[in-house]
Amino acid sequence: MNYDSKTDFGDPLRMDWTWKLIAMILCLGVGWLLGSALNGIWATLADIDSRALLQSFGEESTLRDRNLMRLFNLTAHFCTFTLSGLLIGVVVFRRGWSREFGLSAGIRPAALFSAALLGMTIFPLAQAVYWLNQQIPLPEALVSQESKTDAMVAGLMIMDSGWELAFNLLIAALAPAIGEELIFRGLVQNQLEKQTGRTHLAVWVTAAVFSAIHFQFAGFLARMLLGAVLGYTLVWTRSLWAPIALHFVFNGWQVVGAYLAGEHPEIAKPDTPVAPSIPLVIISVLLTFALVRRLWKEGESPTSPEASSDGR
Repeated sequence: MNYDSKTDFGDPLRMDWTWKLIAMILCLGVGWLLGSALNGIWATLADIDSRALLQSFGEESTLRDRNLMRLFNLTAHFCTFTLSGLLIGVVVFRRGWSREFGLSAGIRPAALFSAALLGMTIFPLAQAVYWLNQQIPLPEALVSQESKTDAMVAGLMIMDSGWELAFNLLIAALAPAIGEELIFRGLVQNQLEKQTGRTHLAVWVTAAVFSAIHFQFAGFLARMLLGAVLGYTLVWTRSLWAPIALHFVFNGWQVVGAYLAGEHPEIAKPDTPVAPSIPLVIISVLLTFALVRRLWKEGESPTSPEASSDGR
């Protein structure tokens, strides 16, 4: 991406980066507070104690409790990431916000399709890295926290109907794909690259932060690998729509897998930490490499609408 003076077009505040960073943090805080307030309203309307629900929630929870937890998660995620990201765009970048985030960049349908397909082909490789991560001992406090998170996720992934599948695709695939990519790749990675001039540093630092912010360290390495692939997908296409598509397919694939596992118990659940199949991992690596190479060439093509004008 060619970062020049036009990048800040429409920024009448002319803020230096100290004030811009403060504004971004404040916008994130506003989004988080709004999400917490709305969830308080939902809990009051449902006449429940949200803390008690969180403590007792699991695979034995009722449909009503599952849907309430989904609503809480969707509200918190939307306000903290998507709404905060849009607020940052309006407050900090003004009329040039869509360009700053990479949302206005053109992208060829073939590149968008390749990015989405990458979300499926990389899955066995990510599962193998996840399994390796599971072999690393964690402090007891983190193990306890992981167990609570796993219980909540397991409860949310109980789906007895197509409506629950659709709800989970919304909260676990679509919402994260838009909100997290808006903040991490569209904002953090782009601004790190702009300020440091170092693409690889921006990609990997953002990937590490992206993984750490989930507070699930048993899957830290796998999530960081995914974050790096999402980051390079943005670098190669210079369009945020590519990592959004990849993120949606990757998460959606897991949701559908959990749904099928519930309907057909013989199918292993996608988050089960079983030893990886070496042939499957090899196939995953080869297909992932082929798609990565295709996206890389797409980005280098001088006729590509999303090609970077600075030659990176």
